[in-house]
Amino acid sequence: MLTDIFLVHPVKSFLRNGLLKRNLLSYIIFIITLIYFLVFLFLLGRNIKELLSFKGGNPVSNFNALILFYLLIDLIIRIVINKKSRLNIIPYLRCPIKREVIINYILVQKLFVSLNIIPLFFIIPFSWNIIYLEYGLIEAISYQLFLTIFILINCYLASLIKLLINNDITFFSIPIILFISMLIKSVRQLIMNFSSLLGEQILSFNYFTLLFIIALLLIIIFVLKYFYSKSFYLEDAFRIFYIKRSKKIYVLSDFFMRSNTWNYFILELKLLLRNKHTLQTLFIAPFLPVVIFINILNIEHNIFLELMAFILIFGFFPILYGQNMFNWESAFFDGKMARENDITSYLCSKYYMMFFVSILILLSTITFIFIQNEYPMLYISIFLFINGLVNICVIFFGTFNKSRVNLNEHLFLNYQGLSLIQLTLPFLILILPLILLKILESFLGLKYVITICCFVGGSMMIFHKFIISNFITSFFLKRKYINLEGFRRLNE
Repeated sequence: MLTDIFLVHPVKSFLRNGLLKRNLLSYIIFIITLIYFLVFLFLLGRNIKELLSFKGGNPVSNFNALILFYLLIDLIIRIVINKKSRLNIIPYLRCPIKREVIINYILVQKLFVSLNIIPLFFIIPFSWNIIYLEYGLIEAISYQLFLTIFILINCYLASLIKLLINNDITFFSIPIILFISMLIKSVRQLIMNFSSLLGEQILSFNYFTLLFIIALLLIIIFVLKYFYSKSFYLEDAFRIFYIKRSKKIYVLSDFFMRSNTWNYFILELKLLLRNKHTLQTLFIAPFLPVVIFINILNIEHNIFLELMAFILIFGFFPILYGQNMFNWESAFFDGKMARENDITSYLCSKYYMMFFVSILILLSTITFIFIQNEYPMLYISIFLFINGLVNICVIFFGTFNKSRVNLNEHLFLNYQGLSLIQLTLPFLILILPLILLKILESFLGLKYVITICCFVGGSMMIFHKFIISNFITSFFLKRKYINLEGFRRLNE
């Protein structure tokens, strides 16, 4: 029975899935890409000594300084993309199988994820091609053992944090704080110092450190088993907990605003943080702005490049979010529209979600812009322009999306929800304004561009509810039944 649950049934489910037949070419390309990636990792592992010695210095010291950086980044990635195992085993909970046995199998399953295998391409070559030849057998075993345990700690710790996030979204602040902290220079230096110290402890095969991390791993596993066992039941206490928490949310909503907008915003945030498809989409969101922001601080100032960079920094999340803001709700959109009577507040919550992310980006970057950039006022004006004009346009174009999306499927090689409007949306709301603003800058000058962006963006931010209520709401209602018909089409 257990072999069927964890081996036979997943294989049959994969082979019988209609997506396999429709996307056979995509899967073939994926397999070829995977083979290429594994070969690439193998070559990196073989040449790890040359890579660590590229900037000079001792390769062992260079490797030690990167250990904690890798573990922190690995933990953040695992939290975001971690799969909810309990969704796959719920149908089997009616069978006469001990819950502890199922939980043990879940924990064993987590050992065979790709993020546990990828580090081995670096740990094994480093331990035996560098440490063994320069220091000896004990030191090589020490590196192999310590780093493997650290990877397992990350594996189970990410699963534990993900369960905590499912119960309370405030725990999602953990990966956000870790990510923001790594962007601070003084924190990076502190991490590097601790990482080097940890590497020295590993090299000396410190037994106390080994016992400590083994004890930490066991504690995390026991706590994780406890949470898994509780998540398999819907007891009265469990329901009472959610009833109490719902009352707290109601009190917060009554405190912040008398309308339903705050409640809609909380539900939208839960939707984004609790589903695999949305989390993987949001996981992409920070990378392009961070890369662009780092580049604009180091390149020579150019008004066109600065303008394009600022628009992409604030506009990348609205593109990712706006393309699917209604598609993500397609599975329960019928029931939502049957009960819905405050469409304006519902649409405003979408606007506030994009505004909330823009505020986070602005607060985390504005100090660096004022210190190191020549166009800080342009940066603020683009913030107003994006949150005024662009975000409202995103909501308007989002009403045209009528394709169903399964929130529990991976984003990779998944074409659900794609339409022509989504392919043209980046051009319509990002590239086209960039061209127009550059033309205005050429004829009128930078000050007039900043003034226009501030006026247009600021005005539409102030009157956003009026615009949504009188224009987008009526258009949304006209297209409601068209979208509902599209959302009802199940994937074959």
